[in-house]
Amino acid sequence: MHRKLLYYPYIDIPNLDFVRQAILYWDKLSSIVPHEYDYYKSDLNPHIQYLENEGEYEPIFTSTLYFHCENWKETSLIKQKFEKEVIQLLKQSCLKETIQDMNLKNYRTYKLHKNKIIGYGDKIYEFLKDRKILIKEDIEWLYLPEKVADTIMAILAKYLAICDQDYTVPATDKESYEKIAFRISHNSKGLALNFLFKELPIPRSDVTLEDIIKFKRKRYQELLNFRQFLLKFISQFSKAYTIEE
Repeated sequence: MHRKLLYYPYIDIPNLDFVRQAILYWDKLSSIVPHEYDYYKSDLNPHIQYLENEGEYEPIFTSTLYFHCENWKETSLIKQKFEKEVIQLLKQSCLKETIQDMNLKNYRTYKLHKNKIIGYGDKIYEFLKDRKILIKEDIEWLYLPEKVADTIMAILAKYLAICDQDYTVPATDKESYEKIAFRISHNSKGLALNFLFKELPIPRSDVTLEDIIKFKRKRYQELLNFRQFLLKFISQFSKAYTIEE
């Protein structure tokens, strides 16, 4: 089983410091790709394309949310949990704020690919339409207030991490998403690991990705021992019940 860092909200990972840090301390780096979105490679910058060729990066398709299930009953249950949690959190955290002004053009919009929820979160789609939160849509994309899209993507990342066959932890370099993650996560160890990850040293900018990978492969056992040391710390860290702790 690999230990994998799942980046969100975008397919591409533009923050090179984030990338350099992730590939050193984790087995693999991933990002979320919509189901049946065949041209995702054109959305990846050259650094991520190189990492994919080296086996250090792999996409996690939204279909993972259900295709991992062994039977339809389990699939249906996962879908219901995902839809329920998204709708519930939208009602609690950001919906009241976003509908105060019916002119949604005043809000920053986020372009969400339809295949991130259509077919997997049909109730979410209907909820967005019924509450007039959906600004507009075309063949491929839904245009939403940014806070609404933030909520959907944070919960999607959470469920994709749960469903993935590897030990996968969601991570982002966007502060707004982190705040949502703290509200929705029931995986305290995952949050602790994500928090600690940000405190680990980042290879200098003059160290190439090629050199990082060479070092990682050459010093695999030492990095594995270091990871075990961190996990012991995390087991204590994760016992905290509040963000303040």
